[in-house]
Parts: sequence; C-alpha cells; structure tokens
Amino acid sequence: MMYKNTITYCFVLIVFSIFKVINSDLASVSVYGDGIRFPSLSLPLRHIFLQLVDENGQNITKPVDSNLFRILPSSLDSNCVVHDRLIDCYDGTYIYLFDIQASCANLAIDIQSTTGKSLLNPLLLEGPLHPEQCECPIPIEEWFVKAKCEEFANLLSSLNESFLQWNKGAIEITKVLEEAYSMWGVHNRSHSYVHYKIRDNTIFRQTFGEYCDFKMFSDEMLVSISRKFILPDMDFLLNLGDWPLMTMNYLKVVSPLPILSWCGSNNSLDIVLPTYEMMHSILRKGADNTFVAQGWRSISWEEKENKAFWRGRDSSKERLFLVNISRKYPDLLDAKLTHFFFFTDKVDVYGPPVHNIAMPKFFEFKYQISVDGTVAAYRLMYLLAGNSIILKQDSIYYEHFYPLLKPWVHYVPVKRDLSDLIDQIQWSMNHPEQVKTIIKNAQNFVNSYLTPRATYCYLADVFKKYAEILKKPLVNINSEKFERVPKTDSNVFCSCSNIAFRNDEL
Repeated sequence: MMYKNTITYCFVLIVFSIFKVINSDLASVSVYGDGIRFPSLSLPLRHIFLQLVDENGQNITKPVDSNLFRILPSSLDSNCVVHDRLIDCYDGTYIYLFDIQASCANLAIDIQSTTGKSLLNPLLLEGPLHPEQCECPIPIEEWFVKAKCEEFANLLSSLNESFLQWNKGAIEITKVLEEAYSMWGVHNRSHSYVHYKIRDNTIFRQTFGEYCDFKMFSDEMLVSISRKFILPDMDFLLNLGDWPLMTMNYLKVVSPLPILSWCGSNNSLDIVLPTYEMMHSILRKGADNTFVAQGWRSISWEEKENKAFWRGRDSSKERLFLVNISRKYPDLLDAKLTHFFFFTDKVDVYGPPVHNIAMPKFFEFKYQISVDGTVAAYRLMYLLAGNSIILKQDSIYYEHFYPLLKPWVHYVPVKRDLSDLIDQIQWSMNHPEQVKTIIKNAQNFVNSYLTPRATYCYLADVFKKYAEILKKPLVNINSEKFERVPKTDSNVFCSCSNIAFRNDEL
C-alpha cells in the first residue's frame, strides 16, 4: 500500500525543549551547524549549535540557568515527527540534537522566550528530511558533492597516502582472499575478519575466526551508509580485532593486502576506518557521543580538583607504570586499574581493582591522561570534547582522525614510557592560560572533524578509493558461503523521490 504525504494548513507542534538562562538581558540566539546547512542530508544525528547573546550584542560566555526559553520544531507535514535533546555546554552555548522519525517535507524551528518573543528569525529547513531508517540512497559521487566533503580535505588526505601503495585496477580480490586466509584464516582463535561482498548496494558477508561478534558494528555501519549512498560493487576484508592485521613483517612473504581496520599503527598498512566506538555512538539513539560529552563540562576549571586522573583496565604495561607513578606522586596523579585481564598474576602488585567511574566524573579533575590499551585508547574523542586538558602518551597506534591532532595545540604530549609525565603535569599546572587555549582547540577540533557529516564523508571516500583499486570485472564468488546482512525492520514512513511508502514494504 502506498501512503501519500498529507499537508495541513497549521503548524503541528511536535516537541519542545526548555532550558534556563541566568542573564535577564538575554536578547537573542545565534545558530549554526550542519543541521541548518544540510537539512536534506540524511544523517543518524542532526545538530545545531546555539550561542546566547545579550542586549549589547555580546555572546554570553558563562553558564546560564535562570530565565526560560523554548525550542519549537514544527512542520506543515503531518507525518513529520522529531525526537530532540538539548546539551548545555556551560559556557553560554548549547547543542540542539534532533533526529527525524519519518520523512518530512520541511521543518521549521523557532526559539522563543517565555513571553513568546522569538529570539531569532524562525529557521525553515527545506526537505525532504529523511530518518536514518529510510532507504533513499543516491550515487556516491553525488552524495559526496551534496555533503560538501571537500571541506574535510585535510582529514581525507591521510587516505590518499593509505591508497598510494596500490594502483587503480591492480587488486585481484581472489588472490587477496587466498593470501589472507593463509595468514589469518587458519589461525581462527588469534584473528577474526569478515569478507564483505557488495552487489547492487546489497551487503553479504562471510566470517573467518572464532570471535566474530564485533561484526554487528561493521554490519550496522555498512547498512547505514548503504541507505545514504549507493556503494560500488566490491569485495573487501574487514578486520574485527583491535590490532591491525597487515603488519610490515608480512611484506617478507606477500605484497600489501588492502585490509580495512578500526585502528592503524606505524608498522602496519591497514586502511583505517572510524572505530566501532565512534560509529556506535553516532548510530545508537541515547548513546554517549561527542555532542553529549560536551555536556560533561558542568564543573568549571576553577572548581576542578588540581590533579591528573585515569581509570582503566590492565591492557598495556604502560598502564601498570601509570599506577606506580600515581603511588609515588599521589598529590599529582590519581591512577588506578578497574579490571585485571592481561596481567592477572600482578593483581597483588598493582591492585586491588577499583570500581568503574562514569566518564562524566572524569572531568572533576583538571588533567586527563590518555594511555594506550591493547591499541589506541578509543576514549580520546570524549576527552577532547570535555573541559580538562589531555596529556596524551606518544603512540604507534592511531584512529582515523589522529593525523590532524597536534601536540601543544590539542593536547600535551607525554613520552611513550611515561618518563616525563610528572613534568608535563607540573607544566600544565604552571601554565593555566596556555592550557585553556589547548582545551578550546580540542573542543573546536571535535566540532569540526568528529561530526556525523565528517565521519560519513570519510567513509564515502574510503569506499570510493577502495573500489578504484579493484581489478574489473569482479569475480562472482560462491554466494552459498555468504549471509545477507539484514536491515532492521521498522515501520517508518519514508518518501524518496516523491514516492511515499512504509519502510516495512521494502
């Protein structure tokens, strides 16, 4: 059955958010962000930044919490439903998060004082606006232009380097599969990976290895992007483990294999994707993400404890070193282990393990330590979004955005063996103004490069470039060994190219 959009002649109030401001002279609100610039770009999470402005036209920069005003999304489209959330950044700015629950022809957003006065000219977001569940893909090149992915040229430049080792049309996928199986497939307890096959934007997979549960994260990533742009027909291998697979020592026996991984290293050639942690935070409603983490700034710099802080499990020897340093300098550093898994014979030395502490409570301390676990510490994106300074260990491991991070600009560097950690903590204590600048740079980095649009642009570029290195025509590999990746059933109203339907009719 087909469902047509019905238009009414009055705005339908969907939901409203109320928050308090301390300044009675609040006069207006300025707004910006991808939610305004790209309303018809289908993303799992949309955002608008709000800056409160006083009667003198000056930005309010202090936490605000006394007078009430409200955000009113509305639409002429009776199908339109919005879920929203407001994040207080405690500096006179807010982040308005919203996601669409059914295809909308358009969406208006007004921000009013409690007296009903509009604090900005109402925004009209021209659609169509589609929810995450809608199957409305467009050609990948068209999506790349529509999303203005060229704005992330410096983020994507690292991919150019990753793909330089392969010429266009040079990769014979059957040879890659054979060599990958001989190196990793036969050691199924040590390595796990997935062979994904994309045909006509439909996703199939075959897993290798005993521990393949993490395929749920790569599945949901691929399903999401296949709803937005049409993936090229291709076969690729995705590593499900933490450690990169294509390490330099394998080059003694094989040519480089194009393996997709969540983490890279200085001694491997894997093509790095956004981590499962990052993708999960974007795709799962209610999950912590880099926007939500900006609401963990409720404690001002002056109110924070003047000490460095760390909690985590025993997944590297440097983390054990960190505990020892903390015991030697308890006035400067509070570092404890929460779980023992890798060094169970050392519990008496480095334990006992302590209870987990929720990430928002980390920011009760001025100085946050980032130390590798098995690979890069995936919590870094949350630390960058907070309002404490990061002291980051030098590392051979990296996430997809690390090439853009600069020491002394976005974080304070620490030697890999942590031998200068105390010196760097003391430097941070003695240079509060420089530290505050670094913190602000880190926050700006998050809002520039760790957004949903930046992440999907990066993914689009990965798969565009990957498809180019495959030899054509593709070999039709035995489909009996593959499972079709299911797409979540949902009774969501979708309207693609003026054709309206319920998503469960697909």
